Amino acid sequence: MKRIRKRIKEFLRRHGLWGFTSSIWYFRRNLINPPLGSLNNILDKYLTSKNNAFFIQIGSNDGSANDPLVGLIKKYNLAGILVEPMDDLFNKLRTNYAGQSGLIFENSAITADFDGQRDFYYLQASPEKMASWPVWYTQLGSFMPEIIERHECRIPDIKEYITSRKISCLTFKSLVNKHNIKRINLLCIDTEGYDFEILKTVDLSTLKPDIVIYEPIHLKDREYAKCNKLLKNHGYMLYWDSPNIIATRNNIL
Repeated sequence: MKRIRKRIKEFLRRHGLWGFTSSIWYFRRNLINPPLGSLNNILDKYLTSKNNAFFIQIGSNDGSANDPLVGLIKKYNLAGILVEPMDDLFNKLRTNYAGQSGLIFENSAITADFDGQRDFYYLQASPEKMASWPVWYTQLGSFMPEIIERHECRIPDIKEYITSRKISCLTFKSLVNKHNIKRINLLCIDTEGYDFEILKTVDLSTLKPDIVIYEPIHLKDREYAKCNKLLKNHGYMLYWDSPNIIATRNNIL
C-alpha cells in the first residue's frame, strides 16, 4: 500500500497536480469555509460598512480574468494600488479601469529582497497556438519556470513555449514607500507560487490589513504551514474558499 501511495504521489508531481491535490486536502482538513459562504460575500459585507477602504493587489493581471476584486473595486469605487509587471496585461488593466479615480497602476513585480531587474517567465507562441490554450494561460507568469511547467497536462509541450525577460521589481516596503502608503485595509496576493515570499516581508504589525487574500495552490506544503502560522500569529482567522485563503482580523465582520 505504501508503494502504491508513493507511485500515485510521483504521478501527481510529474503531471503538475500534486501541489493542487495536496493543498485541497490540507486546507479542507485544517480550515473551515467562510462564515458568509464565500470570499465575495465577506468582502461585500466588509466594504458596505467600511468607508474609504484602501487595497493593494499584487498580480492584477488584466483586471478581469478570474479576478476576485474587480467587481468590488468598481462597485465601491475603491482606492488602491494595482501591481502588474507584464506590459501587455498592464495596458489592458489600465483600459479595464479607465475612468475610475483613486487607482494607482504599478508596472512592476514585487520581490522579497531587492529593487531592480529580475528574470520573469511566461508563455509565448503564435496567435493560433495561444488561441488553442485555456484562457487562463496569461495568468501563468512567474519567477519560477517550474510552476508554469506543472500545467503541461492542459498545455501539451508547455516547456517549448516558456520564455523570459527582465522586468522591473520592487520590494513590498519600496512599493509602500514609493506611494506613501500608511494604511491597507485589503491585501490580495496572487503570484503563482511566490505569495509567501512576499507576505513574510509585509509589516503586518504596522500596516494591519483587515483582510489578506492569497492563493496557496503552488506553494510547497511547508510554505502553506508557515504562511498560515504567520497570519495566525498576527491575530487572523483563516478560511478556505477555493482557490484562495482568506485571512480576516478578529471582529471585523
